Amino acid sequence: MLRKAKERFTAMDEKTKKRIEELIAVGEQVLATKRSPGEHVIGDFRIDANMAYLWATSVQHLLVSIFGQESEQYRKFSYQLGRQLTFSPASRALAILKSVLDDCERDHGHLAVPG
Repeated sequence: MLRKAKERFTAMDEKTKKRIEELIAVGEQVLATKRSPGEHVIGDFRIDANMAYLWATSVQHLLVSIFGQESEQYRKFSYQLGRQLTFSPASRALAILKSVLDDCERDHGHLAVPG
């Protein structure tokens, strides 16, 4: 019985890890939509807002389901995109998501889920 529970946990970890990898790829696609704010305009590069909002919502949902709404990962990710949905905050948000994957891989493929 314990073996079956461990197998389910590992399968869930693999599924979650794969989803994080997919969302990292989408985040990189979002950043690839980078464009100039326009001539004589001061400010950050723009990105495709619709694509970015879809990506950000999916990541937030995943982070809440893994770590909870009060987690450092969720709060830092949301803070970046709550400020302004332009290239630089999206780039920092993607770095936060990559750190989640890195932490998972360093912990031998197991996500440290609270509770």
